[in-house]
Amino acid sequence: MENYNEKLNVLFEKWEAKSIENGEDQAFCSDGLMYKYGHDKNYVDELWDKSKKRILFLLKDPKELSGDSREWLYYEKNRQLQFPFIKKLAYVLYGLSTVKDGKTADFWDITHEELMECFNEIPFAYVESKKQAGESSISNGKLKKYINLYKEYLTEEINILNPDIVICFGGEQHDFAVNDLFKNAEKIDNNIHLHKPTNTLIIYSYHPSYFKFSTESFYIDIMCQYGKFLAKYPDFQ
Repeated sequence: MENYNEKLNVLFEKWEAKSIENGEDQAFCSDGLMYKYGHDKNYVDELWDKSKKRILFLLKDPKELSGDSREWLYYEKNRQLQFPFIKKLAYVLYGLSTVKDGKTADFWDITHEELMECFNEIPFAYVESKKQAGESSISNGKLKKYINLYKEYLTEEINILNPDIVICFGGEQHDFAVNDLFKNAEKIDNNIHLHKPTNTLIIYSYHPSYFKFSTESFYIDIMCQYGKFLAKYPDFQ
């Protein structure tokens, strides 16, 4: 069994040291394979090893002093999906994980109990492209700068996690994924690419905090994209 988060911790030591060397004074925030409440930290390694579909959420940057996001599910409000941001991630995780006969679950058929069970039991990875703590928003230009500056480390992190599906919540992350991380990925649609050498699916989406997208719209948009892909590659599910 691989020790994914232990490998990431070693990487983060190097990444943070480089960040300090570059004069960054913001808090460095860790992420990766999300820990599960009520279990020791190595429990998720076994889940990830056995998972039929490893799903990784690639986001922008953490807010100030957000700490280690891998521990989010230790907090009851997060486990109960009381925040819109968390709830949107839970819906996407559910939809991607429960495909049946090439079809994803209808939004209105998913109960809150099913959503909670999925989010708290199915393994998933949460990765910020920029590890230095930020504010409520970041410009595309600044994010691109950070991705380019620490590209080596971000690439290593995602390679360690070895996902099957990468959801890129933003254009800069998506550009990095298809142009650098998974070069020569086949374009299925404007927002969907498949990297055949690793059999990795890359999906672009709006960020979960984007206020103009309701939870329903957010879920349906990603599931429509995934449906287009499955129509061409039904065996992926």
